[in-house]
Amino acid sequence: MRKTLLGWRKFLQYTRAEQVLLVQAALLLAAVRLGLYVLAFHSLRRLVQWAARPTLGRHRPQSVSASQIVWAVVVASNYVPHTGTCLPRALAGQVLLGHYGFPARLHIGIARAENGLVEGHAWVERDGNVVLGGIDTDIERYIRIAGLEGNI
Repeated sequence: MRKTLLGWRKFLQYTRAEQVLLVQAALLLAAVRLGLYVLAFHSLRRLVQWAARPTLGRHRPQSVSASQIVWAVVVASNYVPHTGTCLPRALAGQVLLGHYGFPARLHIGIARAENGLVEGHAWVERDGNVVLGGIDTDIERYIRIAGLEGNI
């Protein structure tokens, strides 16, 4: 309960544009998480590609930066249950980036962990640079098994 109250206080201190981005990110994270539970991945992937199309007229790329979008996804994932992992963040980030006119590519990779098990990771790249899912992760150790364009 205390985290929620502190979250609301902080939320009210953000600018209107930041609040809108946070709400969009939170709703999208929840939708992605639900989609991961109830849809086959190829169906979810098609929805993500459709949703990542830029919306002409309503939002201009200049109104929001790519770094603000990434910030909103990371912050919102701290408050939406079961979305703090890489895949929901990456899918939501790719959709919002594409929606605001920033084409991005989602990557999914696998690597062998120190204990010998295979582990997966998802991250988002824009213009060849990792923008989401790569700060605390050594991306180079992952073998890319899938890529998903943000705009069609």
